[in-house]
Amino acid sequence: MLVMVTTGCAARSSAPPVDGAPAASSGGATERAAAQRAAQVEALLRAAHALARQHRPRDAEAPLRQAITLGWGHGAPWRQYRARAQSELSRALLAQGRAAEARAAAEGALALLEPGALAEDQQISEAETTRGEAFRSEQQLGAALAPFTAALRATERHPAQLAPALIAISLRLAETLEALGRRQDAKQTLERALFVAQQPAAGSQLAARLTRALAVFDETRSADRPLPASAGANTARQIAAMQTEFRACYRAERAEERDVAGRVALVLSIAADGHVSNVTTSGNGLPVTTVDCLVRRALLARFEPPKGGAAVITVPVTFVKQEND
Repeated sequence: MLVMVTTGCAARSSAPPVDGAPAASSGGATERAAAQRAAQVEALLRAAHALARQHRPRDAEAPLRQAITLGWGHGAPWRQYRARAQSELSRALLAQGRAAEARAAAEGALALLEPGALAEDQQISEAETTRGEAFRSEQQLGAALAPFTAALRATERHPAQLAPALIAISLRLAETLEALGRRQDAKQTLERALFVAQQPAAGSQLAARLTRALAVFDETRSADRPLPASAGANTARQIAAMQTEFRACYRAERAEERDVAGRVALVLSIAADGHVSNVTTSGNGLPVTTVDCLVRRALLARFEPPKGGAAVITVPVTFVKQEND
């Protein structure tokens, strides 16, 4: 029960002040406490961002959750703090293969964001992109279309400032559409992005990248050994779905005008719950950046829990230059 005392003194409550607003009895002390708390949140966000850049998503998770807890309150800056922390947490969770949790964190960020302003639309595009990637990691390609489209719409409200993100999201949406057999829609997505990239404010490099992406839209193919009969239908479907992910690595290299031809074998260690716990590689001929891309995407794959508690699957991938290269 909240007891109000009104006999000659200000009413007091045990509830914390909202948004750092000074209470009648604390004055500047409350403002100082709010400023200190804001500084703590900012420090946690900086630390988490640095850990994420070092590819340490598990370590980044703790400071992000602390930032969310400390960022209670309504209005600025607390809403922005929590939105940023939720958005970065969603990416850290996705990097750990925790797709459902990543989607929930991204949705938490989206609930705090309001479209219109550049900074918030940028965060909306990032959160929606994470939602789309989470669906893709679970092979729910159809479900990924809506968040990728929403991410693209957010960037299209600021094409000059968010042109790089617009291009990246357009490429990802096009890949998803292609995987669903909607090749014409995929091509139109890239053509719309190219129109934006050709505007003077966007810069010629982005336009050139999209032009190359359109030119190599159909240029890639993978020549892999057939899976053993014991692999199972689910494993075969999963590896077939991974080919779309691998084609994205090919296009990324070609879009930067780098040659991509060679073969690599990805050795996937499958844990008891079906997630890929480790990937090693053998082979040569492919750029290091391509191999790194293949490994990152292979780590997002999910298989049926293997019999016996664990399994190892070798996935050979070959990129062949086409005659018109």
